[in-house]
Amino acid sequence: MVIIFTKTSLQDLKEIMNKISYYNMKKTYILNLLNYIKILEEMPYIGKVISKSKFHNIRQLIFRKHKIIYQIENDKIYIHAIVNNSKNFFFKKLYLFL
Repeated sequence: MVIIFTKTSLQDLKEIMNKISYYNMKKTYILNLLNYIKILEEMPYIGKVISKSKFHNIRQLIFRKHKIIYQIENDKIYIHAIVNNSKNFFFKKLYLFL
């Protein structure tokens, strides 16, 4: 499977980087996050289904204090968002995909 990051998810990564103050911590966290996402290439169904309907199959994968929101379509995995675990923030982003 191929992983494709949407513009929104790339913006989310940028925001995460901006919130971490120390360069080494920032670099390590982002690399670990990206390596975790890479697991989806081999195990795309590892994440929990959060929206299942005729048109959507939205899943989430949790990495430390972030939720990775993704969708599987054919042989592609679309990373839609990487959001903080706080419920309010998560649901504000989620409505964009439903």
